[in-house]
Amino acid sequence: MVEDNGSMIGHAGYILQEASNQYEIVGVATKKSRLREGIGSKLISVICKKISLFGYKNVVLYTLDHERNQAAVAFYERLGFTKINLEIDYYTKGFHRLSLLKSLDLEALKHKIRNIREGEIGLVSSILEEAALWLQSTGREMWNEQQYSIAGLLQAYPDTDMVLCLIDEEAVGTMVLQEEDKLLWPNHHEPSLYLHKLAVKRQYAGTGLSEAMVGWAKKQGSLQGKRYLRLDCAADRPRLCAFYERQGFVKLREALLLNRYPTAFYELTIE
Repeated sequence: MVEDNGSMIGHAGYILQEASNQYEIVGVATKKSRLREGIGSKLISVICKKISLFGYKNVVLYTLDHERNQAAVAFYERLGFTKINLEIDYYTKGFHRLSLLKSLDLEALKHKIRNIREGEIGLVSSILEEAALWLQSTGREMWNEQQYSIAGLLQAYPDTDMVLCLIDEEAVGTMVLQEEDKLLWPNHHEPSLYLHKLAVKRQYAGTGLSEAMVGWAKKQGSLQGKRYLRLDCAADRPRLCAFYERQGFVKLREALLLNRYPTAFYELTIE
């Protein structure tokens, strides 16, 4: 949805057709007074990028094939859609359904990962808050408000250690990468980096961004001459532990922090 001064001026959506395992773009519309401003193009572009991140290589769209709708058909063709099927009299006599397909360019979806800039800590906080509230809704509470608020983050970490993952300048993931962790790793003095608070927006879950951020952390460790990348996570969450193990981390030990939180300590040797 696109808004201007609180008023909706355009919308579009997408659904997964399970029978064909094919994503479909639906409901593309722009306010008449705001036509030819690129609003529809922007909406479709955003949707295509998200679907591509889900691992799909194309997307389908259906529209009316009628003399009064040829401007819309031409619009979709300019955006890279190709006609693939025409169903005569699909809606009613003389009103046919046209199927269009667009191949998704994965190269256009490259993300970038970097340390935050001045004024961006609010983006870090909002991503962590979304993750925390979602986990809470599933009964797996992890971070409280103090741990993801701007004040709490600044109390726990230097802002120079905070990292963002962006797609088209939209902040979609975050983490903290430190050179020391005296609280949880007090007796480990080898050159290392310590990973904390890795989170990705829910709409990008399962798209490989978490893996990409861990990969970026590994690369930073290599560039800085570090020997290990280390982290701690909830030991009673097997899927979370399995994720880190798939990235090459090895569990060193488990401990019950504060006599309450089962915690697994992981280490990865940086090549």
